[in-house]
Amino acid sequence: MKKLRVAIYSGEVPSSIFIERLVNSLVDSGIIIYLFGRKRPDFNYNKEKNIYDYTTPNKRTFLFFFIIYQLLLILFTAPLNLIKLITFRIKSTKDWSTGFFTWLANALPIVNHLPDIFHIQWAKALPKWFFLKQLFGVKIVLSLRGAHINYSPLADGYLANQYSSLFPNVDMIHSVSKDLATQVEKYGTDKKKIHVIYSGLDLQSFQFYKKSDWESHNPFQFISVGRFHWKKGYQYALSSMSAILNKNIPIHYTIIAKGPPNEEILYYVNNLRLEDYVTFLQLKTQEEVYHQMKESDCLILPSIEEGIANVVLESMAIGLPVISSNCCGMNEVVKNNENGFTFINRDINDLTSVMLDVIAYSPSKRKKIAKAGLAHIERHHNLTQIGEKMKVVYHSLYK
Repeated sequence: MKKLRVAIYSGEVPSSIFIERLVNSLVDSGIIIYLFGRKRPDFNYNKEKNIYDYTTPNKRTFLFFFIIYQLLLILFTAPLNLIKLITFRIKSTKDWSTGFFTWLANALPIVNHLPDIFHIQWAKALPKWFFLKQLFGVKIVLSLRGAHINYSPLADGYLANQYSSLFPNVDMIHSVSKDLATQVEKYGTDKKKIHVIYSGLDLQSFQFYKKSDWESHNPFQFISVGRFHWKKGYQYALSSMSAILNKNIPIHYTIIAKGPPNEEILYYVNNLRLEDYVTFLQLKTQEEVYHQMKESDCLILPSIEEGIANVVLESMAIGLPVISSNCCGMNEVVKNNENGFTFINRDINDLTSVMLDVIAYSPSKRKKIAKAGLAHIERHHNLTQIGEKMKVVYHSLYK
């Protein structure tokens, strides 16, 4: 079997935690992994594990010399590829969002180390890199992860047209949920090219954060983790908090996000008089987030839109009971009253009812649900299984 060279591309190195998990799932697969994009400082991969990062420097002072080096490299090793690249850029009618030299700085490392497969992690980046297939015959694999397919093309007609033009010509599409797989069919994609492979977790990394006690706190501790964005639906959770507090039931809500709360969230908290019942945390490490989750009683995912929320998978791995909206692909993970709890998307009354039920449940009931959630993760979201499935997809392109 051919030793494939696969580029996992998101635009930055290292990438989001779930994309890094994909990279880690492939290290023992025999596949050579290439990483391109802008590199964060003080981070290096182990080349002994077949991971090679050919990244573009962030500092302008280094960028000029970097481009010169890349140009000399391609001139001596593959001058025809340089001619193809420059000719393509000159003739292209595309409205480029980056200047010529910035584009060269990003494109040259890839053309100098052409992979067999270029696996794009964000759908909106597909128009930018599809030329790799057109000019050099590189196979294109595209991952679908939620926002870029569920609502971005609704707000951007040009992007929707690009999807309709390019999706049918992608070699393979990886969808993180069955729901997203149905969305991509709208753009003329052949069903045979779509593979649903759920995101995976390294379960060993959760050993130090597993819950062992499901006795609830007083007040009952709810938690959410995610950026402050309209799709996260925090207004519904806050409204339900207010309704429960009006029944004189003691509860508290912690929201963990990278940045401070926006005006919308602050308005809801103030308007509903929740200042003493809601805490906003900005934690620096993933380990701190997991510790906070472990010390909570229940996670709420009030989202309007998701692919499959990674924080729900992480909660299940920790043993933290989950309440999730039934949006998009979440029903593929959370089975109501079996391994978690679901409520009707955007329905404050239903969310309030479910939250009250979870508060009233005995510790043994919450433990039973949590254990079922962990079993689901072990069966369907094991990182090793994900790597093996992706390996099969990659090699299927060369049968």
